[in-house]
Amino acid sequence: HYFIQSNLSSYKMSSTPNLSRRRSSRISIAGSGSPNLSGLNRGDSASAEKLKSPTGGSLKTSTAAALTTVVDVEYIPLVVDMCYWVAEISETSIEIESFIACLQDGIVLCRLANALNKMKCEKFGEIYKPLHFKGNIGNSVFHARINIETFIRWSKNFGVSETCTVSDLVELKDVMQALNNVNNVARKCADLGLPHTKTVDLELKHNMRYQDVIGLFDPAYGHPNLEEKAAKDDFIDLMNERGLGVLRNDAILTEQLGPWRKKLAGRMAGNDVPPPIPSPRPPTPPVTPPKPVMEAKMGPWDNEEVSYLISLYKYQIEEFGDDHIDFQLLSKNYTRKFAHRTPHQCWDKMYQLIERYKCDRAANRLFKRKVSCGPHHDKLHICLGDTDLSKHLNAVYTGMVHPKIPAIPTYIEGDAEEKTNAEKSGKEQIAEQNTLLKSINDQLNVIKQQVERNASTNAALLVLMTHVLKGEETSPPPENGDLAPPPPLQQDAPVVEGNGVAGADSDSKSLSSDMDIFDKRSENC
Repeated sequence: HYFIQSNLSSYKMSSTPNLSRRRSSRISIAGSGSPNLSGLNRGDSASAEKLKSPTGGSLKTSTAAALTTVVDVEYIPLVVDMCYWVAEISETSIEIESFIACLQDGIVLCRLANALNKMKCEKFGEIYKPLHFKGNIGNSVFHARINIETFIRWSKNFGVSETCTVSDLVELKDVMQALNNVNNVARKCADLGLPHTKTVDLELKHNMRYQDVIGLFDPAYGHPNLEEKAAKDDFIDLMNERGLGVLRNDAILTEQLGPWRKKLAGRMAGNDVPPPIPSPRPPTPPVTPPKPVMEAKMGPWDNEEVSYLISLYKYQIEEFGDDHIDFQLLSKNYTRKFAHRTPHQCWDKMYQLIERYKCDRAANRLFKRKVSCGPHHDKLHICLGDTDLSKHLNAVYTGMVHPKIPAIPTYIEGDAEEKTNAEKSGKEQIAEQNTLLKSINDQLNVIKQQVERNASTNAALLVLMTHVLKGEETSPPPENGDLAPPPPLQQDAPVVEGNGVAGADSDSKSLSSDMDIFDKRSENC
């Protein structure tokens, strides 16, 4: 204490440059970070000036602690709102631009603590014990430190967990942390039902932190939802109420430093100061009516509709290739001629057609002729030909948008129940197609086996007829169904005499017996 007082007296009485530099170095500025209130800049040491406190004393600092100079643009509305609250509760008139300088001696903070402590005791029936602080300290940094230390101790007893240090405010080492301490006191007042800042009201109303609210004005944020739009509107009303003017919903906060600095120049806050007059808000633009919802046609497809759908699919293949099929564009072009079909319906129908064509083409290739074909086989053959159908099915299944195709608005596909039913019917139809394909394969295997058996049977009958015509003896086939080897040729052939056959009677008998054997052999085969 003696050392500080002697230095101060020496500083007043002497104009030595060394003491001045020592004094300046002890109140230098440094910046640091904080999770709650970020974005407070360091002051400009080249613009040193004398900042007045509300008690008439003065504290020399090495920087101009103007609000718009020290605080980042996004946090100016928060600090301005905090200034109005502190001036109202402490019953002090404060110049907004010099708000941070008014907090340096700790007098305003101690008045704020006494006022809030009195309100709390009156509400909860406690005994009020005012804080003792030094009211008129002049240039005494020592008493300023004592006042701020008293406020910090009271903040902890009040229920604030995150507080600042004395050097953060007296020496302006971390102004951000000091303002964060005052803001935490306002939040604690909201928990206790005491008067608090309008910014805390905004946070509680929309369940959002201040950082989240100002993040809505970032151009890279995207499209906000209804709750976020309401938070933006309330924040704009708050800034207008605090005299910062009206902002558009698409305004960028980082570009408002110049206009806000002009509006805050020379403005005072306090009970004996009239509040700022809010600017008239521009009229809300008329709400654009939503686009009419196109009702999709449900039910089976006609032959003309299917033919037109295949022609549109063929056009997309010729124009953009068979890798990507845009069913939004296909549905849009289809709606120009027929009733509206959703992209999902077009996809489902085209998938069924390609699956059916795949089965038909496999059957035709097996028999090397057209044995199976659907109602639109010829058109699909012209469209798809002998290409790889798995590639088409993959393109139809994914439905990817080709880069050459311009963006098309998404069509409403009916309610969720219709979409679920359509997906369910599509899966059932795919299962039926798979069952049909399996049955076709089974039938083809049966036909192939029959053809092989018929070929062997025809060969056996041909050999048998050869032996019968030559007059050879034949034996009935064995019971197991296997064909017996052909009998050996006869050594003694009948002799032909004249115009007839030798032994006509015997020959006729043998021929009739041979024919009976041939009939039995045919029946067995």
